[in-house]
Amino acid sequence: MAENLKSDVAAKEAFRDELLRRGFDAGRITGSPADITATKGGETFYFEVKFTRQSASYLRDDGWACHEYTPDEFMQMSYIPPFKIFFNVPVGGDRVVMSRNGSGAVALSRRRLTMMSELVARFRGGER
Repeated sequence: MAENLKSDVAAKEAFRDELLRRGFDAGRITGSPADITATKGGETFYFEVKFTRQSASYLRDDGWACHEYTPDEFMQMSYIPPFKIFFNVPVGGDRVVMSRNGSGAVALSRRRLTMMSELVARFRGGER
């Protein structure tokens, strides 16, 4: 079986283990509402784990490098890209519309496209 080079499972496991070493009572890889849900002293904490294989910039000889940021700090380093619209175009003679029922996808309509455009315009002109 081929290794999934984009998988961040090992990074999540390493950070969960780090939290347990730091005295957290429990840590689980959950995926929702965040990558890791951990508890300490009856309080629940959520952690989002980001991982890269860009060894030229981030290679370390002594194991994992974990950097933690508050939500405010993380937002300062984050951005919302323009909306992306996915489509399925049939190839060949058949003009079949492929359904995405049950996928969580939202069907595109003129109204929704207008709403998206207006929202992006509000974002660009709004708070920073």
